Amino acid sequence: MLNEAAYLHRRIVMSFAEERHFLYYYLFGWGAPVLVMILYIIVHSLEDYDTRCWTGSMFYPELIYDILPVTCIVLNALLLFNVVRVLMTKLRSSPDHFRAGLRASLILLPVFGIQYTFYIADVDPFESCSTGVFVAKYIQIVIEALQGAIVTTIFCFLNGESC
Repeated sequence: MLNEAAYLHRRIVMSFAEERHFLYYYLFGWGAPVLVMILYIIVHSLEDYDTRCWTGSMFYPELIYDILPVTCIVLNALLLFNVVRVLMTKLRSSPDHFRAGLRASLILLPVFGIQYTFYIADVDPFESCSTGVFVAKYIQIVIEALQGAIVTTIFCFLNGESC
């Protein structure tokens, strides 16, 4: 998500800059998760945290696994804010610029992955017997599973320019 957001940000904010290779996007997209997982494996293999089960919780060192997604969500929110700011300044001459800017920002939310802010605090529905927790978890699962379909529908099927 961060690579897509950074590429879109670059295309909108710096539209006349020369095109660069995608090597940096590939390196970050594949390299950052590998580095985080190597660190996670090293910490999990230490004697204090070796539970002989990779799915067992380590409490505070478990936050190593959450560093990259939270960082990506924060960076995506900042990039989205800047893209919407640029779009609003470009649309300022339009009579309904506020409505167009709002529509653009709502369309860009799934592209920038802002819906993942709801996944920061992972809730286990089996620890709580509350019906609301089960409903929230299933909504998270459906949104995550259908994100590609939602983005495709918005940008391909509902877009009048692609027909």
